[in-house]
Amino acid sequence: MTNFKWREFDSKKGMDGLEDIEFDPIKLTQLQIVGDGGPISLNMTIDESVVKGYSTIVINTSEIVPSNQSWITSFYIPKILIEGYYRMHGRILVLPLVGSGNCSIEPSGINATAYMKTNFFENYGQIFYNVTEMTMDLHFSGMKLYLHNLFEGIKPLEEATNQALNDNWRELLDSFKTFVSKPIEDNFVFTFNKLLHYIPAKYIVSDIELPQVSTKN
Repeated sequence: MTNFKWREFDSKKGMDGLEDIEFDPIKLTQLQIVGDGGPISLNMTIDESVVKGYSTIVINTSEIVPSNQSWITSFYIPKILIEGYYRMHGRILVLPLVGSGNCSIEPSGINATAYMKTNFFENYGQIFYNVTEMTMDLHFSGMKLYLHNLFEGIKPLEEATNQALNDNWRELLDSFKTFVSKPIEDNFVFTFNKLLHYIPAKYIVSDIELPQVSTKN
């Protein structure tokens, strides 16, 4: 494997010539959470959500496998805040769980490994990377959430239910891993490609022999 370093890039401000590239915040049209099994079952949709916190990402290692040009990157994010408007049907034990309104979800202590598949293209006499696919392995150390207007705004039930969800966040973990990782994967592929299509590959990785490739149309 070959280690590499990114050129300096500010995830909030972008970089010279690419100020429109931002990791933080990310705006998403719709997110879906489905979790069935155990004492807590959720089927929740979050519309017009905003995801904040990616600018605090700390890259631990970044490596490339020369045989297939796949990238393996491990990183840490202290916390991510997801806000939006939710609609939900579910249950806690035998208690129906119904509501719609504003929500906030905050996973924390996120250790992740990203696996990216890439290929190359040539443009203007330079060879560039192109990310074709990304998958992620996530591990959380904590999570808290608050769902407003549960049970049509009956405050004692709303607060008790939110407390129960927070006390049992590990029961929701598998559902929320997919919920958190999918938008990261989709948006990072789009954002990384905007960045990688701007910087020639030789400035990202200096010790790998780049192939002869066809010119991008």
